[in-house]
Amino acid sequence: MHDHAYDKIIVVAAGSIQFGLSDGPRELAAGDRLELVAGTEHDALVGRAGVTCLEAHLPAGSVGATSVRASGTW
Repeated sequence: MHDHAYDKIIVVAAGSIQFGLSDGPRELAAGDRLELVAGTEHDALVGRAGVTCLEAHLPAGSVGATSVRASGTW
């Protein structure tokens, strides 16, 4: 587990990845988006077929809450 001093947005472009968060694991597949608030402890496990992600690092306070947004909903 680790955290960051910045907010982080991750979008899965291909494959899958599981993020371990304090409220349980979150599976992300292609098109899903994870928004992590600075200081959120997490870890990650890449899926069997690998994963390609896009990441953005934003100043702390840019993201309102840690959340997962499913493909097609954001």
